[in-house]
Order: sequence, then C-alpha cells, then structure tokens
Amino acid sequence: MKKPTKILFILFVLFIIAFPVLAQRSGSLTGSGSSNSGAPESKATLTVKCNVRNAQVEIFDAYNKNRPQLSGTAPFSAQLEKGFYSIKVYAQGYEVQQQSVNLNNSTTLNFRLDQAAPVKASLTVKSNTRNARVVITGIDVNGQVIGSAPYSSQIPLGRYSITVSAAGYTPLTKEINLTGNRTVNFNLDAETYNLTITSNVESARVFIKGGDINGQITGQTDLTTTLPPGTYRIKVNAPGYFAEEKTVQFSRTSSVNFQLRQRSGRLEVIIPNDILNYTLNNLENRIKIYDNGTEVDGTSLTLSPGQHTIRITSGGFARQQTINVRAGESYRLELNFGFTLIKQ
Repeated sequence: MKKPTKILFILFVLFIIAFPVLAQRSGSLTGSGSSNSGAPESKATLTVKCNVRNAQVEIFDAYNKNRPQLSGTAPFSAQLEKGFYSIKVYAQGYEVQQQSVNLNNSTTLNFRLDQAAPVKASLTVKSNTRNARVVITGIDVNGQVIGSAPYSSQIPLGRYSITVSAAGYTPLTKEINLTGNRTVNFNLDAETYNLTITSNVESARVFIKGGDINGQITGQTDLTTTLPPGTYRIKVNAPGYFAEEKTVQFSRTSSVNFQLRQRSGRLEVIIPNDILNYTLNNLENRIKIYDNGTEVDGTSLTLSPGQHTIRITSGGFARQQTINVRAGESYRLELNFGFTLIKQ
C-alpha cells in the first residue's frame, strides 16, 4: 500500500473512533448501547426517552438537518441504517435539547428537558362597570390572578379563564388563548328582578322613576315590570282618589301594594235667615239634617261619591233632596221656604 493511502486509512479509522466522544450535547442526557441480534446487520435500533411524556422527537440525517427523517413522540423507537444522526427533542414550556449520535449498535438516549423561562405578554381586562372584580385562572398555566377592572398585567402565554363580576350585575366568563399582548372587554348585564305594583283600585295609573330608568315607566295596576336593583319612586293615582307615592329600595323580586283613599265631595247646606223663627231660642238644635237617614252635625258635610238623600226637619216641617256626589266636587244645597198663591 502506498504511503498516502495508508495515511488516509489511518485518519479515517481515528475519525470513526473519536466521533462519539466529540459529538455535541446541548442537553442533559445519557446514551447506552446494546446489541440487537434480531436487527439486520446494516441497521440498529434507536430508542429515545424523555422525562416529559409525549415530547416531540425529530431525527435528522447528519448531512441533512433541514427536514427530519423521522418524527414522533417520546418514548420513541425506530430501526435506522447505521450512521450519523442528530436527534432533537422539545415540548411546550421546555428548552429544546439536541444530541448527535453515531449509530453503530442499538442505542437508547435519555433526554431530560429543563423548563424554559415562561414567555410573557400583556393582558388587559376592561369592564363597563368600574372596579368590577377580575379573576384570571390558568387552564394550562398554573396560578390565579385577582384584581379590579381595568386590570393589566404581564402573564405567561397560555390559555386562561377570565371571570368578571360586580354587585348588581350578572358575572361573565371568557376563555382566551394568550399568544401576545391582548385586551379583553367585558360588558356586564345588570341583574334584573320583577317588580309588581297592585292597588285597591282597578286600572289605577302607575308611574315609576329612578334607578337606571331614563325617563319613567307608566302602566296600570296590576303592573309587573323587570328592573335592575336600585331606588325607585312609585306614584299611583286614579280618578276620584288621592294619589299616593312610595320610595322603594329594590334588590329582589318584590310586590308593592297601594291603598288609595277615595276623594270626598263637599256639601254646604244653606238655611236662609229670612225663614228662621228668631222668636225661639236655641234655633240650631231645632233644625236637624240627615244624610241617607243618619243625622249629621252642622251644615258642612263631607260625602263619599255616590247618591245621597239629604233631609232637613224642624218641628212639624220636613224637606228632602236627592243628589249625586262626585269625588272632589263641592255643592251647595239651599233650603227654600216660601208660598205659592194659586187662584181658585
């Protein structure tokens, strides 16, 4: 053998022996070789294990590292042609590990991935209700954050459940996948309850103001309406009745009853002086006034709406008149005592 050829042969043998020792390791791992009598002589079994189950495994030909020759999840095993390979193992949230190997015999590689420092992004939570309570819970990220809207913080990328709540409002929950800076808006709906207005007068008019009402709500008894919690002013009226108002602190389904007082009519009984007998003493006790058969005191009467028969008696004389009284109206009833001359 010529001298140059011998030198090349010796260099090749030394390269084969030294390559496994010089192979670069970028992670914490160990390799062990074992013979596999069942495998063809031109092939060997490569097994890849990892402390992170289902970590991604990619095997590259040592001379083509742009596209993996094989891929799978740990633990991974395959029969490969003997030769040089580069193995890449990675998982979400862990640092990537790589190992080069000269596969001469069946070999097992054990990878131990180290957790990577979490990549963070800005999450901002806003609400239509100021100081609403914000609870951010990691779905595949550990931890929980509690604050008040508007809330902003740097948190690790990942999936989160965000719940925003406030007194008097229905809580709202959203799930997000945080992959970069993000703002999440919450529009809480005010909780509502039924408020029923009843009255002793059928179809009395109802007026409701206050709370978050823009203007007023109107209707007739019995009225049921849906309102958010708050302080409301309720007025009920009806023809012939005095209006009534109430202030209500409303925080749950409630019923408010109104007992309207009927308006009265006024009647003034007039007895002219020219028909009185002033020769008698104590005249006021000699004249009696009756309302529907019941004696009343004085000549100023308060009468309920409806029909009334007013009877005036004095000594051997009596006069009566039937009148129809309307609520809130005033009347005068004047007694006439005269003579009618009829020619025979």
